[in-house]
Amino acid sequence: EIHFDTTEHNFGYVIEGSEAVYTFVFYNVGKEPLVLTGAQPGCSCTVSDYTHEPVMPGKKGTIVVKYSTKGRIGGFTKSITVTSNAVTNPVNLMIRGTVMAAPQEVH
Repeated sequence: EIHFDTTEHNFGYVIEGSEAVYTFVFYNVGKEPLVLTGAQPGCSCTVSDYTHEPVMPGKKGTIVVKYSTKGRIGGFTKSITVTSNAVTNPVNLMIRGTVMAAPQEVH
């Protein structure tokens, strides 16, 4: 069985062009090894990487989510679908925030 500290993260305000990165932590609270089979973002503007090796009972793993802010001014809400051999499957993770225009240099 899989358990997340949190399934949502709000970046708040981020500057366009910066990298919005968050690491979701999950735990294997079951009795068998936990194997993630995917962490699929809902769009190409979001990428994820995750613990690929089996997570033993009582141990933790991570899913790192990166949102590309370049050229994306305004609010965003994106989901990542996590699939595994857990009873609770799939699990949806959510990231949100607002991308602000980068300050313009004055010459």
